[in-house]
Parts: sequence; structure tokens; C-alpha cells
Amino acid sequence: MMYKKYALATLLTSTLLASTFTPIYAKSATPVTPYSYELNYAQKEGYYSPSHGSTVTRQGTTFVAMNDWLTDQSGLQITWDQSGTRASLDGFIKKIAVRVGSRTALLDHQKVTLSAAPFKAIDPLSEKSELYLPIRFVVQALGGTELRIDAANHKLVADHLQSLNVLKDSYQGTTYAVKKANGDIYIAQGKNLAKRIASINETLDLADIEVTATPKGLRIMRIGDSYGEPHINYQDFTLIFKNGALIRQSHMNYHWGVGTNIEMYNGNIVLNDGQTLRIIEDGTGKVIDTIDLFKLGGGKDTYTVEGLQPDFIVVRSIKNTHLTLIDRQTGKSIILYKELLNANQQEQVENDAPPMGRDDRLTYVKRNGNTLYFTYDKGSKNEKKLTYTLK
Repeated sequence: MMYKKYALATLLTSTLLASTFTPIYAKSATPVTPYSYELNYAQKEGYYSPSHGSTVTRQGTTFVAMNDWLTDQSGLQITWDQSGTRASLDGFIKKIAVRVGSRTALLDHQKVTLSAAPFKAIDPLSEKSELYLPIRFVVQALGGTELRIDAANHKLVADHLQSLNVLKDSYQGTTYAVKKANGDIYIAQGKNLAKRIASINETLDLADIEVTATPKGLRIMRIGDSYGEPHINYQDFTLIFKNGALIRQSHMNYHWGVGTNIEMYNGNIVLNDGQTLRIIEDGTGKVIDTIDLFKLGGGKDTYTVEGLQPDFIVVRSIKNTHLTLIDRQTGKSIILYKELLNANQQEQVENDAPPMGRDDRLTYVKRNGNTLYFTYDKGSKNEKKLTYTLK
């Protein structure tokens, strides 16, 4: 969920912008019906959510209104200075600044010359005063292909535009972001341009991001994503950074539902891909232990890990969803709902199985000596605290 590079500063020099624009409309005394436009944004596979609208022409140059329909899809956010004449279009990994009435603009902090000056006018679609920019500049700034004319539909079309929609989180002056269209990871400090440092190679849908730090200075980015229709599938990504560089990562797909995985064990980081558990030493990022979940779980499956101790592990199979206690030395496993729940509750578990139903509603909490603590139906009016004594 790869793409062409986005850096266009060297490509879009003032000479290029000034010399390669060819007017869409020939000058004519006869009024010309404005073309509509279709801007298609690149995704890992194909296109998604194209921007549609109408163009206007002034003195041979075709303009497009930077209204909500276009900025939402492109990921550009427009802010104006107090005079209302200078507009900043910020897409985190792309920065544009223009001034109404001036052909001089800034693209990624580099001065460029536009084919015609931007202006403000009432957009018939939004019925608001909008910024109008030359459409070729918009397409090139977003990395798209040249405009082509679809004469049959009286439409201008450009493909492979780069949607700049990102998810961001900041920690101690550094902003981390993931691009939703393809999973590229960026960092930025202060007013500097964002720098691509890695990728999870995945298109994200209803996603969120969180960046934290470990006690010994590693940065951890966690990305959760609900996808599909009606968004019943869930996946998460964990990335570990050291001195700004990605050193470890894991991806787990829960398919139907959302799983829970422990994040730390004995002061170290836990990475789980559903098949292998890796214990990562804090500070260094070294892998100090691995646990074969296939071997412990008794077969090929995807396993979440809710509890980990030197002598046992608490896992949940994605297929049967049952929380299971496994002795790490002997491999003996205990399906916990059969030990902790009464007959009526067990019947509910067995008759209300996923994917359309619920799991066993058990949550591992902690260990105290030989006693393990669990919660049943956490957060509901039927919530109960349960215990299990290790033999």
C-alpha cells in the first residue's frame, strides 16, 4: 500500500514554467465553452477519488478554482495573509506560495514564474470567492502528467497526480507523517521541507498515527488502519526509528475485528507480525529474542499476544478468536474461556462466534505471583474481574 519521486524543484524551473505552457484555448472572437477537468490521483493500484470541476480561461490561459473539492483530494491546505492577497498552499510534503496578480510564485521554497497571474473570483460550484491558478501549474506541481484533451467529452484530463493527504504526529519538534495514498513515511523539522525516510507500501483508509519515545530514546510510530467496506478489516504497523532512521518494523492484519498486542516486555519493545514475536532491545534496536508463534500455537494462523512472561504466553488466534494460555516450556495450551466462564457464558461464546459475532470477551490484565487476572466483557454493564491460578 511504489511511486515516482515527488521532488520537483529542479524540474519546475522558471524557464520551464514560463516557456512550456501552451494555451488550451486559441484566441478567438467567438466565446468558447469552458472545458471541465478530471485530475486522477495516483494510488498503489490504479486511481482513486479524482477531482472534477470546470475551468475558466483568461487571455489564453486555463485556470482552475482551488475549491474544497480540489484541495480535499490533493491534500493542499490554503491559508491567506492578512492582506488577503498572498496564499500559502501547504501539503506537508509540498509547499506552494502565490500572490494574486503576480506571476512569481514559490514551489518548495524555489522561485518559479507562472504562465499567468493567479486571481480571486466567485466559483460557481462553491459559490465562494476562490483562488484560481493555471491548471497546468497545479498538475505539474502535484507531479501529474501533461494535460490531454478529451474532445468527445469536452474535458481536460491529467493522470498520476500525487495526493498529499497525510497523517501527522509530532514529538519534541519533529513531525512524522505517513502518506495515505502509498504509505510513504516523512519527517520534518521546523520550516524545513519534509524528507521521505521509509515506506510501509500500503494504501491507508480510515487510519490514525501515534509517535512515542522509549525510555532509552528510540522513537516508535504506530499506525492503525480500518479498511474495506464497511471497514470491518483492521491492520496495524509498528515502526522503530533511531536517530531519524527506520531500523525495525512490523505489520499485522487482523482482518475482521481488532486485536490487542503487548508493546513492551521487561523494558524492551515487542514486535508481532502474527507469526513471529521479536523482542527488540531498547536503545540499540537489536533483536534479542524471537518466539515462533506457529510452533506455540499449534499451526499456521495469525496470533495476537496479550501477555508474555518467561514461563507462559497469552495468545489469541485470529481464526477462532479464543484467548489461550500456553506454557512456553511444555507447549501445553489452555483455552481460557472454558476455564474462566460459566456454562451460560461459554454457550454465548460458542453461539456468537466471529466473524459476524464477538470473541470470548476476555482480556488479559496482569500477573501477580501465580495468579493471572482477566476482565470479562470490559467496559460493559456485565464487566467482571476473573482470576486463574497457574498450576
